[in-house]
Amino acid sequence: MTKDAPPPVPATADLRHFRDMPLEVARLRDSGIAHVDAEAFRCAVLLWCTSWHQVPAGSLPDDDAELCRMVGLGRDLRSWRKVKRDTLRGWHRFADGRLYHRVVCEKVVDSLNRSQAFEWSKACARVRKENMGRRKSKLDVLPAPEKPVPLCLAWPFPVTEREPGEVVRVPEREFSAERKGSESFPRGVMDGRPLGTGTEQSSEAASGEGSDGPPARDNVRAIVGKLVAGARMPT
Repeated sequence: MTKDAPPPVPATADLRHFRDMPLEVARLRDSGIAHVDAEAFRCAVLLWCTSWHQVPAGSLPDDDAELCRMVGLGRDLRSWRKVKRDTLRGWHRFADGRLYHRVVCEKVVDSLNRSQAFEWSKACARVRKENMGRRKSKLDVLPAPEKPVPLCLAWPFPVTEREPGEVVRVPEREFSAERKGSESFPRGVMDGRPLGTGTEQSSEAASGEGSDGPPARDNVRAIVGKLVAGARMPT
């Protein structure tokens, strides 16, 4: 892999005002880093958190002494070298000499875009308020602030594994009522109709014939005849 690729985030990317770092629970749980040595996993998570408040955001220095200190090992470079390989899974060196992680950079770019959108919305609100007064004074209104162009992550390296993990998504058809749910329940349940009523009746019942015994219409005639005969009997 080449080390001459430009950094995936702007050099001025600064998220130190973001106290929280997004963490996809399922993505981390199913990742390769979740199955390494416990000490390496601890160090990896600490480096993700540390990189969040670095400038550029999402980057780390390519220096063993600095990384050793960042993971809480002080000057114990021997212990750091034991976990370095697993800890730095997914980190790559770029042209600026710093290390970047694809998934951390995804979160950085998303947070930068949300921050830009928030600042733009505040600027629009200020202009709208200012223009209200200018209209009353019959002055020319101010133009609306230009909407910022969203940043996109350009990751030059091929993704060969889930690191810290691709999201495993169940196909939509697995949750489709038409493909699964309606086949698991009798007709009429999915649309709220009581069983045995409406169009969900079987063709056998619709024809008036059961599996055992005479047709249903003969039974109805016999019952009606008994009721009529009973009504004619003297009391």
